[in-house]
Amino acid sequence: MMHAMMSKWSAKMSPFTPLFLRLVVGVIFIYAGWAKLQLGNAAIAGFFGQAGIPAPAFFAFVVTWLEMLGGIALILGFWVRPFAKVLSIIMIVATIVMLNAKGFADAQLPLVMLASCFTIFCLGGGKYSVDGNH
Repeated sequence: MMHAMMSKWSAKMSPFTPLFLRLVVGVIFIYAGWAKLQLGNAAIAGFFGQAGIPAPAFFAFVVTWLEMLGGIALILGFWVRPFAKVLSIIMIVATIVMLNAKGFADAQLPLVMLASCFTIFCLGGGKYSVDGNH
Protein backbone atom coordinates (compact mmCIF):
# COMPACT_ATOMS: atom_id res chain seq x y z
CA MET A 1 0.00 0.00 0.00
CA MET A 2 2.68 2.47 1.04
CA HIS A 3 4.83 1.56 -1.98
CA ALA A 4 1.92 2.20 -4.35
CA MET A 5 1.23 5.60 -2.73
CA MET A 6 4.89 6.59 -2.99
CA SER A 7 5.06 5.46 -6.63
CA LYS A 8 1.99 7.52 -7.46
CA TRP A 9 3.38 10.58 -5.67
CA SER A 10 6.76 10.11 -7.33
CA ALA A 11 5.15 9.95 -10.78
CA LYS A 12 3.24 13.18 -10.07
CA MET A 13 6.37 14.96 -8.89
CA SER A 14 8.79 13.75 -11.59
CA PRO A 15 8.12 16.70 -13.95
CA PHE A 16 9.27 19.01 -11.13
CA THR A 17 12.55 17.17 -10.51
CA PRO A 18 14.65 19.05 -13.11
CA LEU A 19 13.09 22.36 -12.00
CA PHE A 20 13.93 21.75 -8.33
CA LEU A 21 17.49 20.70 -9.12
CA ARG A 22 18.00 23.65 -11.49
CA LEU A 23 16.73 26.13 -8.89
CA VAL A 24 18.95 24.84 -6.09
CA VAL A 25 22.07 24.50 -8.24
CA GLY A 26 21.43 27.84 -9.95
CA VAL A 27 21.19 29.68 -6.63
CA ILE A 28 24.41 28.07 -5.40
CA PHE A 29 26.27 29.12 -8.56
CA ILE A 30 24.92 32.67 -8.39
CA TYR A 31 26.04 32.86 -4.76
CA ALA A 32 29.51 31.51 -5.64
CA GLY A 33 29.90 33.93 -8.55
CA TRP A 34 28.69 36.85 -6.43
CA ALA A 35 31.16 35.94 -3.68
CA LYS A 36 33.96 35.95 -6.25
CA LEU A 37 32.83 39.37 -7.50
CA GLN A 38 32.91 40.69 -3.94
CA LEU A 39 36.41 39.34 -3.33
CA GLY A 40 37.66 40.81 -6.58
CA ASN A 41 39.40 39.32 -9.57
CA ALA A 42 42.88 39.81 -8.09
CA ALA A 43 42.08 37.71 -5.01
CA ILE A 44 40.49 34.93 -7.05
CA ALA A 45 43.37 35.04 -9.54
CA GLY A 46 45.81 34.73 -6.64
CA PHE A 47 44.06 31.57 -5.42
CA PHE A 48 43.90 30.18 -8.96
CA GLY A 49 47.60 30.92 -9.46
CA GLN A 50 48.55 29.16 -6.21
CA ALA A 51 46.46 26.19 -7.33
CA GLY A 52 48.47 25.99 -10.55
CA ILE A 53 45.70 27.12 -12.89
CA PRO A 54 47.26 28.74 -15.98
CA ALA A 55 46.31 32.32 -16.90
CA PRO A 56 44.78 32.81 -13.44
CA ALA A 57 43.48 36.36 -13.98
CA PHE A 58 41.72 35.34 -17.19
CA PHE A 59 40.18 32.20 -15.70
CA ALA A 60 39.18 34.01 -12.49
CA PHE A 61 37.18 36.43 -14.63
CA VAL A 62 35.71 33.69 -16.84
CA VAL A 63 34.76 31.38 -13.96
CA THR A 64 33.16 34.22 -11.97
CA TRP A 65 30.93 35.24 -14.84
CA LEU A 66 30.14 31.69 -15.96
CA GLU A 67 28.98 30.90 -12.43
CA MET A 68 26.79 34.01 -12.33
CA LEU A 69 25.35 33.67 -15.83
CA GLY A 70 25.17 29.89 -15.63
CA GLY A 71 23.25 30.08 -12.37
CA ILE A 72 20.75 32.51 -13.88
CA ALA A 73 20.40 30.36 -17.00
CA LEU A 74 19.79 27.22 -14.95
CA ILE A 75 17.11 28.93 -12.89
CA LEU A 76 15.35 30.16 -16.03
CA GLY A 77 15.88 26.90 -17.85
CA PHE A 78 17.67 28.64 -20.72
CA TRP A 79 20.50 26.85 -22.56
CA VAL A 80 20.45 24.32 -19.75
CA ARG A 81 22.58 21.60 -21.30
CA PRO A 82 25.37 23.89 -22.58
CA PHE A 83 25.64 25.68 -19.24
CA ALA A 84 25.44 22.42 -17.27
CA LYS A 85 28.28 21.05 -19.40
CA VAL A 86 30.50 24.11 -18.89
CA LEU A 87 29.73 24.25 -15.18
CA SER A 88 30.55 20.53 -14.93
CA ILE A 89 33.99 21.21 -16.37
CA ILE A 90 34.51 24.02 -13.85
CA MET A 91 33.45 21.65 -11.05
CA ILE A 92 35.86 18.94 -12.25
CA VAL A 93 38.70 21.44 -11.96
CA ALA A 94 37.40 22.73 -8.61
CA THR A 95 37.17 19.19 -7.23
CA ILE A 96 40.73 18.37 -8.29
CA VAL A 97 42.06 21.67 -6.92
CA MET A 98 40.31 21.21 -3.57
CA LEU A 99 41.42 17.57 -3.29
CA ASN A 100 45.02 18.58 -3.88
CA ALA A 101 44.92 21.70 -1.70
CA LYS A 102 42.83 20.67 1.29
CA GLY A 103 41.67 17.08 0.97
CA PHE A 104 38.34 15.34 0.55
CA ALA A 105 36.45 17.32 3.19
CA ASP A 106 36.78 20.53 1.17
CA ALA A 107 36.23 18.78 -2.16
CA GLN A 108 32.76 17.52 -1.22
CA LEU A 109 30.81 20.61 -2.38
CA PRO A 110 32.40 20.82 -5.84
CA LEU A 111 31.98 17.06 -6.20
CA VAL A 112 28.27 17.25 -5.36
CA MET A 113 27.89 20.23 -7.69
CA LEU A 114 29.61 18.21 -10.43
CA ALA A 115 27.15 15.35 -9.89
CA SER A 116 24.27 17.84 -9.93
CA CYS A 117 25.45 19.53 -13.14
CA PHE A 118 25.94 16.15 -14.79
CA THR A 119 22.40 15.16 -13.78
CA ILE A 120 21.00 18.43 -15.13
CA PHE A 121 22.93 17.86 -18.36
CA CYS A 122 21.41 14.38 -18.68
CA LEU A 123 17.85 15.45 -17.79
CA GLY A 124 17.80 18.70 -19.74
CA GLY A 125 15.74 21.65 -18.58
CA GLY A 126 12.58 19.66 -18.15
CA LYS A 127 8.98 20.64 -18.72
CA TYR A 128 9.21 23.84 -16.70
CA SER A 129 12.03 25.61 -18.51
CA VAL A 130 12.43 28.23 -21.21
CA ASP A 131 14.09 25.54 -23.34
CA GLY A 132 11.26 23.12 -22.66
CA ASN A 133 13.67 20.14 -22.93
CA HIS A 134 12.13 16.92 -21.75
